[in-house]
Amino acid sequence: MAADESPVCGGRVDEWPFRLFWAGQSVSALGDGLAMLAIPLLVLSLTHNPIFAALAATPRTVGFLIAGLYAGAVVDRRDCRRVMIVMDTLRLAVFAAVALLAAARLLNVGELLAAAFIAAIGTVFFSTAYAVLVRDLLAADQMLRGNARLELSTQVGTLTGPVVTGLLAATVGLPAVIWFNAASFAVSIATLLPLRRVVAAPAAPDSPATPNVAQPSFATSIKEGLAFVWRTPALRGLAGLQAAINFLVGAETLLVFYATVTLRASATVVGLVVTAGGLGGVLGALASEKIRIASARAAIGAAVAAIAVGLLGIGATPSIPVVAGFTLVLGAAGVFGTVHIRAVRQRIVPRAMLGRVTSSAGMLALMGGPVGAALSGTIAGALGNPRPVLVAAGTLALGCAVLGYARWLVGVDRDQTPVADDLPDVIDAVS
Repeated sequence: MAADESPVCGGRVDEWPFRLFWAGQSVSALGDGLAMLAIPLLVLSLTHNPIFAALAATPRTVGFLIAGLYAGAVVDRRDCRRVMIVMDTLRLAVFAAVALLAAARLLNVGELLAAAFIAAIGTVFFSTAYAVLVRDLLAADQMLRGNARLELSTQVGTLTGPVVTGLLAATVGLPAVIWFNAASFAVSIATLLPLRRVVAAPAAPDSPATPNVAQPSFATSIKEGLAFVWRTPALRGLAGLQAAINFLVGAETLLVFYATVTLRASATVVGLVVTAGGLGGVLGALASEKIRIASARAAIGAAVAAIAVGLLGIGATPSIPVVAGFTLVLGAAGVFGTVHIRAVRQRIVPRAMLGRVTSSAGMLALMGGPVGAALSGTIAGALGNPRPVLVAAGTLALGCAVLGYARWLVGVDRDQTPVADDLPDVIDAVS
């Protein structure tokens, strides 16, 4: 299948299928924002141990590392809309069970962490199918606008969810917050069901569309996805750039320590600095739709350069208001770049490969963050000062911006994907 082919006729962001999908995902994003704080608070209420509260944030990363590649292979051979409905149903059941057990005071921390892990696995499959469904719903020239609007909802949910959680926890209790999160998945399901006629399912083996074609094994499908990313210059460059930047942005985890210990800010002020990053994410999503840059290559390169400026600015100044300003820049640039990268992949990757490419690229990008955070913390601890680490990360990110624009991002504005007949050679190349 050529890169610009699609099994359905893509629409526009102002047509009902996308608007319905966007509405459902906006509610679901708020539910995710609620869970972001509610689960750690629930863990603390059960154990009074900050270590367990920290563990509550790990299932999503671990889930992606375990199930990410498999999820891509599943999504590429199943109806992406149905995958999303099944995973929403799974997450609804998990969080409803948590809410019931918590309200009855029968929940223990092991059950809660297990539930969070199961929900995280569901999120991996859902988010992979999500990228494919957006491609089905929108025409190529609408991908950027659509992704920007969806990301805006995600960022608003991330920013407001913890605040709403705090208010609800104080008035109606944490179990009620979990119920709200569960209900958000029900809303998502309700908005996915009517999309059956506008989202196509992959053709089954031995169907009229694919006569006498045997379904490859999952191992082969996963290998095809990895090989496709490796042999496609634009995709390989994007994956490498994301991995490098996520590694360097791991230094951002030093922000709270830097503001609290080095700059001696109060907890309230530190909270405002962190909130500035969330506000930056909202502005970055808005800018992705409103600001028109000549090419995706230029937009992504500018985003990486702005990330570098944010890291450099945070590390170079002793002023808390200025740190907050550069934190806002960092948050905005990260979201701006992510939206453009997502739209590029949806535009140039054949629909039949999009699930595997999304999961493969996501795995490569994800691995950089935890490693960068651990290394940044280790170096900052040895130096006794996080500022040199932040400045070094910003300097290296600036180098990535230059190298990315000059080399890694060449080709993102045109289709450079291998054709189907080349796939056996692609697979052999990485075997």
